[in-house]
Amino acid sequence: MSDPLRRTLLRPPLTAAALALGATALVAAVDPGAPGRYPPCPLLVTTGLWCPLCGGLRAVHALTRLDVAASVGWNAIAIPLLILAVWFWVVWMRRAWRGETAPGRWRPIAPGWAVWAVCLAGLAYGVARNVPALAVLAPHP
Repeated sequence: MSDPLRRTLLRPPLTAAALALGATALVAAVDPGAPGRYPPCPLLVTTGLWCPLCGGLRAVHALTRLDVAASVGWNAIAIPLLILAVWFWVVWMRRAWRGETAPGRWRPIAPGWAVWAVCLAGLAYGVARNVPALAVLAPHP
């Protein structure tokens, strides 16, 4: 594969990695626990219910400080989702490096059933964290 083509194929995953690292650096530098620093969750504001991602910024902030227990306390699915995101990125990067993808052509990384399983797990987690008997799933330090 020619170098210009490889650079073209690598640009999207490398750009995504740079944006993700920049966002992580911002969350590490600016504590999401301080009021007014980030906008609140629209679902929480309008309904009072925790969405599956509520506490996610605080979980990432805790992870940047290597505080895994606090991260799990803020959002129990944050770490598995981050691991999944890194895995997707590695597969994307490998395909781009090998030239297995064409510019402007999308090829799924995971089978459809896996995407649906992750979505259903997120929905179930969102419901479970709002059940009073499972209050331990609600965001807390």
